[in-house]
Amino acid sequence: MKKLVVIFISILGLVACGSTSMTAEECKTTNWQERGAADANSATDVLQFNQYVETCKKGGVTPNKEQYYSGFQDGLIAYCTFENGVERGKKGSQYYKACKEFKEFGEGYAKGVDIHIEERERREVEKLTRPTVENSKQVGGDATPVF
Repeated sequence: MKKLVVIFISILGLVACGSTSMTAEECKTTNWQERGAADANSATDVLQFNQYVETCKKGGVTPNKEQYYSGFQDGLIAYCTFENGVERGKKGSQYYKACKEFKEFGEGYAKGVDIHIEERERREVEKLTRPTVENSKQVGGDATPVF
C-alpha cells in the first residue's frame, strides 16, 4: 500500500511539473501577467520563464518579461502567506525560496515543519509499540494483534 501511495504521489508530481509547459502556438495567446501569477501561486520557480522563451522562440514569439515578472510578484503576494507556509511544512515539502522575503510564510513553514516532525515521531512510536503477531508468539500469548 505504501508503495502505491509513493507511486501515486510521484505521478502527481510529474503531472504538476508538466502543467507549466506550453506549446509554441500557446505563446501567441498567453497573457504573461496571468501566467506569471499562476506560476508563483503554484510554487513554480521564476526561472521557468527561460523555458517559455525557448519554447516561444520556435513559434516566433517573444514572451513579455515585464508582464511575467509583474504577475509573478502578484502571485507571490497571494501565495507566500502564513497558511501556505504551514501547509508546505506539514507536508514535508521543500521551502519555497521565492517566499524568502515574506516573514509570515517562513514563520508558517517553521510551524508546519514542527507539526510534520511531531506527526512522524508519533507514527514511529505507534509503529514500535504496536503489538504484532511475531511479538505475541515470543511471549506465549494470543497470536491476535491488539489494536
